[in-house]
Amino acid sequence: MTGYCAVQGADSIKRQIIEEGPVIAPLTAYTDFLTYASGTYYPTQGSFKFNGQNVVKIIGWGRDVTGEYWITQLAWGDDWGQDGYG
Repeated sequence: MTGYCAVQGADSIKRQIIEEGPVIAPLTAYTDFLTYASGTYYPTQGSFKFNGQNVVKIIGWGRDVTGEYWITQLAWGDDWGQDGYG
């Protein structure tokens, strides 16, 4: 495989998105992640981690009253989140 690099840290990820496009990142999913529908996701009290990891495509970022967040696309299809995005 060629044409890839590893970036670490929020500023490096943002720069990579601006210069080269979306990045792929691991995501630890919690049980309530399956029912995510909109807004900024935070695990709820009582949710627990799934075994293993998921992968998301980070396509951008934003900021709200709680701080910065990533805008992601998940490979679970349009029925998850906001038409496949979160």
